[in-house]
Amino acid sequence: MNDHKYERYIMGRSKKSSIAIISALTLFIEFLSNVFKFLKKIGGNEEMTYSFISSPDGAKEFAELIFSKTKIVVDETKKIIRSLSDLITSLKLDWVNENINETNFPVQPEDLIETEKEYKEFHFRKTMSSESVIAEMNKENFRPATTREQLKWALKNWDGKSIIVALGQSWLNSYGNRHVSVLCFGLRELDLFWFGDDWSVNSRFLGVRK
Repeated sequence: MNDHKYERYIMGRSKKSSIAIISALTLFIEFLSNVFKFLKKIGGNEEMTYSFISSPDGAKEFAELIFSKTKIVVDETKKIIRSLSDLITSLKLDWVNENINETNFPVQPEDLIETEKEYKEFHFRKTMSSESVIAEMNKENFRPATTREQLKWALKNWDGKSIIVALGQSWLNSYGNRHVSVLCFGLRELDLFWFGDDWSVNSRFLGVRK
């Protein structure tokens, strides 16, 4: 690398570093502003924040707080979430659509809920659209299940003879069509069906109490 190229390289790095520092400062100022707002709501004031920041142990206590909160989230996620491949293997299915994977069906916020969930099979015995099914679920204070919820429920509850649809999570294919996971009877399959199509009278929809 000649002198001119090296000089441009150093200037480029310096510019990126400056931008990063400015972004970090902007974020920190916004963070402090929000801290002041919340403190006032609970009866505190700005002086409390200044006192905490300027104290010798302030940085250490703040770092420990961030670590403890983040560690809890990570630990809980590891404890609760099972991979799709693990759930599918446990179900001992005869065939699985290859597009039902971790990339297309990532972990959803609903999957992180730790408390025991109340499930319900909705069977309307008539042709219905996905939107109509979800609307009927809402009337009973239920929401459509995610794919992981569908598979976890199936481990203990699926009879292998019913069509069980999970409308709570979908995958957008290359043609722009939304598809949801469906447990099918007969060969015990896990397949994808178009969200925008009408469902047959035999379809059952898995709901979770809100």
